Amino acid sequence: MQMWWDYFEGRMKVYKKKIADRYDISGLVEAQFEPGSCHRVLKNLLGIRRKREMDRLEGLEQLRALRELIKIYGKSHQFAAADICRIHRIWLKISILGQESTGGSTSPKTTLHSPPQTR
Repeated sequence: MQMWWDYFEGRMKVYKKKIADRYDISGLVEAQFEPGSCHRVLKNLLGIRRKREMDRLEGLEQLRALRELIKIYGKSHQFAAADICRIHRIWLKISILGQESTGGSTSPKTTLHSPPQTR
C-alpha cells in the first residue's frame, strides 16, 4: 500500500508542476503593470498609473462604444463571428487601414487610436 501511495504522490507533484508551468503568464505583456501603479493598473499605451483614472476612462469608453453599437445593431440582429470582431474593434478603437502585401502574404495593418481627451 505504501508503494502505491508513494507512486501517487510522485505523479501528483509532476502533474501540479506541469499545470503551474502551463499557466505561468508572468513573462507576458498581459501580466505586466504600469510602473508606479503598485500592481493595480495593467501596462497600457496611455501610461495611466492611477486606478481611478483608468476606471473613469474605461467607463467613458464603454459608454462611447455602446452608443456606437446601438446605432449599428437592432434588437433582432443575429450575431455572427464577424460582428464580434467588429464590436472588439469599436471597443478598442482599432481601425483596419487595409491590406499590406509582403512577400505574397497579406496581413491587415491596424492602429490603436488614443481615446478622446476629457476634461
